Amino acid sequence: MALNIPQWPKTLPFPDRDGYQYAIEFGLMRTVMQGGYTRQRRTVWGLPGSFAMTFRMNTKQLAILQDFLNDFGWSWFAMDLVSGGARKVRPARDCVSHKV
Repeated sequence: MALNIPQWPKTLPFPDRDGYQYAIEFGLMRTVMQGGYTRQRRTVWGLPGSFAMTFRMNTKQLAILQDFLNDFGWSWFAMDLVSGGARKVRPARDCVSHKV
């Protein structure tokens, strides 16, 4: 996917595999009713995904990250991530550019 937004700096590391999590939000809200069935309704029509990541970096890389976030952290940027519910260790070549 070609994104015309800032790219994650190549000098910064990928997320650690230990703390990497990917989840899909199904966008359902359930309300328990007093006298009957639970009411269920959609809150979104797409299925947004969320990532939880940890990074390990040295002081030089941390300075690069802080500069990048000061410039672009307030808006969208592109980052190569593994998605699609990967349940096993995947190689870096399986990463796809995501809007973060």
